Amino acid sequence: MRLAFVLFRGELGGAEIVTAELARAVRKKGVDATVVFALTSDALAERLEKTGVPYRELAMPYHRDVLLHPRRLARLVGEAGDGAVLVDCAYLGLALRAGGYRGRIVGVEHGPLLELRSLPLARRVFMRVARVANARADDIEVAVSQFMLDRLKASPHANRILCIPNGIEVGDYGSGTEPLGPHPSASKDDHPWVRAGGQIVVASAGRFVRGKGFDVLLRAFALIRSRSDAVVLRLAGGGPDLDALTLLAEELGIAGSVHFHGPIRDMPALWRSSDIAVIPSDTFPESFSMVTLEAMASALPIVATRNGGIPELVLDGLTGTLVPRGDPRALADAILAYAL
Repeated sequence: MRLAFVLFRGELGGAEIVTAELARAVRKKGVDATVVFALTSDALAERLEKTGVPYRELAMPYHRDVLLHPRRLARLVGEAGDGAVLVDCAYLGLALRAGGYRGRIVGVEHGPLLELRSLPLARRVFMRVARVANARADDIEVAVSQFMLDRLKASPHANRILCIPNGIEVGDYGSGTEPLGPHPSASKDDHPWVRAGGQIVVASAGRFVRGKGFDVLLRAFALIRSRSDAVVLRLAGGGPDLDALTLLAEELGIAGSVHFHGPIRDMPALWRSSDIAVIPSDTFPESFSMVTLEAMASALPIVATRNGGIPELVLDGLTGTLVPRGDPRALADAILAYAL
C-alpha cells in the first residue's frame, strides 16, 4: 500500500510533527508512506531524512496556488500514494478533487477551524466557503481531540467524522534519568542539554506568539523567584514575540534565571533535562497540545492551563495540575507545589 501525507509546508508545528511521526510509524508497519509538501519542506525535511521518511515538494509560492493549479498537486500526490491521503482540513482536499484526484481522502483537523474568528473579514469568508467545499471533498475527517470534534460537528464536515488523538513515539522519550541517545531528528547544532546542579529546572516550549501565555509564565516566574532562587526557567521556541518576551523578563528582573534557547529539534533531551513542564496557554485555542504529550511521555509533572483539548490529556490532580488561563499567581502556586 502507498500512502501520501499532504502538508502545506514543513514548519515545526504540532500538526507537522505529528504527521512526520505518523508517516514514520506506518512505514514501520510496511506501508510505503511519503510526505508531500504543496509549498516547501522547510525545517521538517531534516526530521524526515533522519527518520527515513521520503518526501516531495511542489514548491508553490503561496497557499492559494493549490487552488489555482490543482492538477499539479493532484499529479504529485497520485504519484506518491494510491490509497487514502491524509491532509489538512483547510482546502487541500478540495484542491485534490479539483485536480482530478480520485483516491480516498482523510482530512485531519488540527485546529485552524478554531482560528476563523481571528481572521480578517475577507479571509474569514473565504475560509468558510472553502470549509463547505472541502467537507464534500473529504471521505472522512478526523479531529485530534474531543474538544476539536465538538467544533467540527458544529461546522460543515464530511459525512463521516471521528476523534483520533495525536500520538508520539514513546520510545524516544524517557523519565529524565534514562541514558537515551539523541532523538533521530536532532541536529548537531542542538543545545547540549544538561541538568543544572542544585537547581530545579522548569521548562516550556512552543511558538512565541500572542495568546500562548509565555508572558503569563514570565510573570508567574517572577513570583516564584521572589520565594525561591533555586528555580530556573528554560524556554524553547521562536516567533514574533521573542523580543517582547525578552524585554519583559528584563523588566521583571528575572532575565538572569530565564534562558531562551530558540527553536530546538531534540525535544526529548529538553524534557529529560528538566524537572517540571509548564504549558501556560492563554487565549490561543489549543486543539490538542503536542508539547504536553511529549512532557508526559518523559514522566514529568505537568502544570497546564484549562484550554481547549489540554484537559483531555492532563487529568487534574492525577496526571498533573490544571490552572485557569491568564492567572500568573495560580500558575506560580502550582509550579511551587512541585518545586518546593
